[in-house]
Amino acid sequence: MVVPGRGVSAVIDGVEHLFGQARWMQSLGVDMGPLRARADALEADGHTVSWLARRDADGPRLLALLAFSDPPRAQSAAAVRALHAAGIGTALLTGDNAGAAARVLASLAGAGSPASTAPVTTPHARRLMLINPSRHCVAMVCSVWW
Repeated sequence: MVVPGRGVSAVIDGVEHLFGQARWMQSLGVDMGPLRARADALEADGHTVSWLARRDADGPRLLALLAFSDPPRAQSAAAVRALHAAGIGTALLTGDNAGAAARVLASLAGAGSPASTAPVTTPHARRLMLINPSRHCVAMVCSVWW
């Protein structure tokens, strides 16, 4: 079952398994301590981390963490350069962690860094209002897969 904004859960052989973000695991009482330092290091290196746990009669128990990386497409830097050449400012808005955002910005450095990154917890629409208080025309390009 999809838990919007948190992750997914499934029952496997009569035991509930949970896969998703750290805040959700914490809210469920999963002890992430044994892998927290490794997760922090992976996020700082630009990876997105998801957690796997199980919940049975003994309560929730951490099983693993998985790290993912989603680099920009090869043509992204050229697209940003073309926008800048046309006088169009850019900003990177992401729901990912700061390390992943920094990795994307570094990969686009040759194109001129986008103006800003959005904190993980800031909804995109609210962030647009913060960086665009004069209500200039805004176009948003999304890269969502699910």
